[in-house]
Order: sequence, then structure tokens, then C-alpha cells
Amino acid sequence: MKKVLFMLSSMNIGGVEKSLLSLLSAIPKDKYNVTILLLEKKGGFLEYLPQWVKVEETNWFQDIKPILMDSPYETIKSYIKKRKYHKILGFSYSYFKSKKSNDRYIYYKNILKSIPMNMKE
Repeated sequence: MKKVLFMLSSMNIGGVEKSLLSLLSAIPKDKYNVTILLLEKKGGFLEYLPQWVKVEETNWFQDIKPILMDSPYETIKSYIKKRKYHKILGFSYSYFKSKKSNDRYIYYKNILKSIPMNMKE
């Protein structure tokens, strides 16, 4: 059996999710071991996933979601409130460097470096 992994933010009702459901209906379940990795296990299309598809949720997204969704000012305020002073300098540096160079990669690389590497196959 071949292993296939799809990663989505959630199964909210949308075009990508609907296309995935169509694709899954065309995949022979006896030839493929399909896993869907969701950043958040929620959404209107979640109940329409076939039973033979394995659904997993990341265990790290909730930690970085506020950093991605909140303004840099709110993130720094949160670090101060949680007494994570050591994170402020690196976060601020990556934010301002990415703004100055117009390269968001620097900012996201700093945020995503805390994501653990998955040792599963």
C-alpha cells in the first residue's frame, strides 16, 4: 500500500476541501493508505470524509496560531505578560528585518522554528 498525506488548515467549507473530497472518492482505498493532517480538526466537511481515511490534528499549531494571527504588537505584549522575555528580541528582529528587506520568509522562519520535526514515516 502506498501512503498519501494531505495537509490542510481545516475542513471548513471551501473549494480546496470540496476538491479533496472529490479526489478521495476517486482514490482506490485498497491501494492507498490516506492520512489527512489538519492544523485544526474542525469544519463543515469533516463529517463527509470517508471512514477509511485517517484524520490527524497537529499538536503544535495552537502554540503558533496567536503569533500568526495577532499583530506583532500583540505578540510582544503576550510575551511580556507570559514573561517570555527571551523571545522578544528574536521575534522583533525577524519582524523588522523582514519588513525592511520585504522578505516574509525571515519572519516565518523564526516563527516556525519551534515546530517539532515529525519522526514518523
